Amino acid sequence: MEFNIKNILIIGTGLIGASLAGAIKTNYPEIKITGIDKDRNNLDYSLKNNLIDFSTKNLNDLELDEYQLIILATPVNIIKEYLNRLYPLLKGQTSSKIIIDTGSTKAEIVKQGSKLNNLKNTWFLGGHPMAGLEQSGARYSQSNLFTEKPFIITRSADTSYPETIINRLKEFLKGLKMNIIELEPESHDQYLAGVSHLSQLLAYILAEIIADEENSSEMLAISGNGYKDMTRLASSSKELWEEIFKSNSENLIYFIDKYIARLNQYQDWLKESEENLKDV
Repeated sequence: MEFNIKNILIIGTGLIGASLAGAIKTNYPEIKITGIDKDRNNLDYSLKNNLIDFSTKNLNDLELDEYQLIILATPVNIIKEYLNRLYPLLKGQTSSKIIIDTGSTKAEIVKQGSKLNNLKNTWFLGGHPMAGLEQSGARYSQSNLFTEKPFIITRSADTSYPETIINRLKEFLKGLKMNIIELEPESHDQYLAGVSHLSQLLAYILAEIIADEENSSEMLAISGNGYKDMTRLASSSKELWEEIFKSNSENLIYFIDKYIARLNQYQDWLKESEENLKDV
C-alpha cells in the first residue's frame, strides 16, 4: 500500500504543535500544513513565521479527506474531546490517514482513540515527543525542539495495524530527526510517572513550600542554581499539568508513596543523628 503524506492537519498550534510544524517545514518543505487553534495569537504567529500554510478555528470548516496525517497537539483533556469530534466527521472518508497525538499520557487516550480504527482506512496511534519547555505558546516554538529526542509510539492492542502504515509513520518521524521508541500505552504511563510527572509535581511542591515561608523573598534573593534548577519546571502551566496528573493518577500515586517512604527514611536518619550528637 502506497501512503504519501502531502497534507497535514495540526490541531493545537501551541509550543508542541508549532514546533512540530517548524520541524516538518524544515525537513519536508513540500508538505502543506493546516493549523487549528482557538487562540488566534498562536495561529497568527504560525502563519507569519511560515510554520503553517492555512489556519482555521473550526474543525467543521475542513474537508478531512484531504489530509493524510492528523496530529492532535493539545492538552490531554482536549485531545479526548477532539477524538470524539473526529469520529463522526471521518465516517465515510475514503482516503487513508493516520491520526496521532502528542499527549503526556497514553492509556486513556489510546483506548478512546482506538474507536477510530473501526473506520475505513483510518489508523490511530498514541504518540509522545519527549521534549518541551516550561513556556507555552507558538511564540516559544523551536523547529529543532525534537531533534535527537525520543518520540514514543503506542499502539492499540485491539488493532491489527498494516506494517506499511507503521513503517511510513516511523520513516516520516525519523525524517524529523527523532528517535523512535515503541511502548505499550500502560508501560508508557508507568515510566513517565517516574521520570517526568513526579519531578514536575515536586517542582511545584518545592516552589510552594518556599513561597509560603514568611521570609520567602529573602530566601529567594540568596537562592542558588540548585534551587533554580529544581523549580524551573514550576513555571509551567499548572492547569495543564493537573490534567496530566489526573489522567495518570494511579501510577503517580505509586511513585509518590515511594518518595514519601524515602523522605521518611532520611527524616529518621537525621533524627537519629541528632540524638547521637546530643549524647556526645
